[in-house]
Amino acid sequence: MVIGDDSGLAAKLRLLRKAAPIIDVMVSHHAAWPDQFADDAGAHFHRLADDVFLIIFLPVP
Repeated sequence: MVIGDDSGLAAKLRLLRKAAPIIDVMVSHHAAWPDQFADDAGAHFHRLADDVFLIIFLPVP
């Protein structure tokens, strides 16, 4: 699944956290995304390239 740039990103991330563990790749020109969501308890970001992030979503207990 690729999450694009839109105003509903935070809601999408929170919905995904309620699912089984997911490893996802997100492409964006918004390099600040990992900083914006670093405090979101279920998302762990790893930068693979300038605009590519590996995101591991862990389910919310």
